[in-house]
Parts: sequence; C-alpha cells; structure tokens
Amino acid sequence: MTRPIHRILCLLALVVAASMPGQAQAQAFMFNVPLDLKSIHPKYTVVMVTCRVDGQQTFVGVGTTRVNLTAGGFNGVVSVPVDPGPGKSLLDARTYTCEASYCTSQADVGCTPAFRQGSPETMAQPGALFTPRVSGSIR
Repeated sequence: MTRPIHRILCLLALVVAASMPGQAQAQAFMFNVPLDLKSIHPKYTVVMVTCRVDGQQTFVGVGTTRVNLTAGGFNGVVSVPVDPGPGKSLLDARTYTCEASYCTSQADVGCTPAFRQGSPETMAQPGALFTPRVSGSIR
C-alpha cells in the first residue's frame, strides 16, 4: 500500500479585471495554486483544484481546474479562473477557499476531497506537511 506524501500550498495571485462598460468581462479572479504531490494512490489519475469566492452572506463564483497525475504525482502551478455568477459583482467578493481533490478520471465522478483522511488511499504519511485546503480574505 502506498500512502501519499503531499504538500498543497496556495500562494494567492489574485487578478481582478477592470470592468469596462459595454464589454463582457473575461474573468474576474485567477488563483495560482502551487502543488507538490507525491506517491498518490494509483487509483487516482487526476488532481482537481476548486476555488470558491464568497461575499457577505452570498456566493460569488466558483472555478475548477484538473491536471493529470504522472506516476502518482504532480509538481507545478495550477491556475484556477473564477468568474462571478449571474447577477454577482466583483465588489461582493470577501473570501476565497481553494481545495484539492483526487479523481479517478477527468470527469467529476470518483473524486475524493484531499482533506478526507478516512481511507488509506488518501492518508498522508506521518510527518508529511499536509495542507489540502486554504482560505483567506479578499480586500
């Protein structure tokens, strides 16, 4: 049985696009999430990073990016764009949360959030740095 040695760090690179009257806004936020994953169980072939933006008592938007695991690992930066939902404004944004999930395919089936430590396939080795979810404020 292999147990993952993984480190998920999120360095927030927040890019806010300027609103231009008469033009559609391409994207509001871009989160660049550095990942260093090793020895992930072979049943998982994809890591999915999801970032959510919330306001005061309101959901603003969510974005997801998937990357393939190679030989049970991935080391690199995953960029996750988040657009505001219909009727939402950039000015509503107050907080963000980014988290990783391990998936058995590129589809949204067979995904297990990395923070769930209930099975041997997703448990970190003792002493390994483990940060499966990060969050913070948007000012």
